[in-house]
Amino acid sequence: MNKYFSRREFLQVSSNATAGAAALSLLPMAAAQSQARGPFRGTLCLFSKAVPQLSWRELAQAAKQAGFGGIDLTVRSGGHVLPARAATDLPKAVAAIRAEGLEVPMITTELVRADDPTAHPILQTARQLSIPFVKPGYYRYKLVN
Repeated sequence: MNKYFSRREFLQVSSNATAGAAALSLLPMAAAQSQARGPFRGTLCLFSKAVPQLSWRELAQAAKQAGFGGIDLTVRSGGHVLPARAATDLPKAVAAIRAEGLEVPMITTELVRADDPTAHPILQTARQLSIPFVKPGYYRYKLVN
């Protein structure tokens, strides 16, 4: 076995070592910044996909009893709010959840196109209800070999 590095191997090893050392030198600074910010201040949410059988009120009660501060509500096929009924049902669902003292800081949708006929009603209703975060659906790429 050759005990000497080729130039290519030397450059690889030395660049990896330099990058590693630089990353390690940043760890104490990142830890200090994390401690300076304090504990997590967001809302710990229950993703409603896990309990599709519960009504909006039951969902809120179960989440509250489990110690959650809010609900990430599914607004999609098979979810707690159907996309076609978002304009009427989303306000009712959010009201039921807020009545139990929980927040709805986020909804999860299946939206992947701006021209989806349900996109505007869902997003407009979420805005009217002061829901700041919307998770879109998963875009399926057509891979070509």
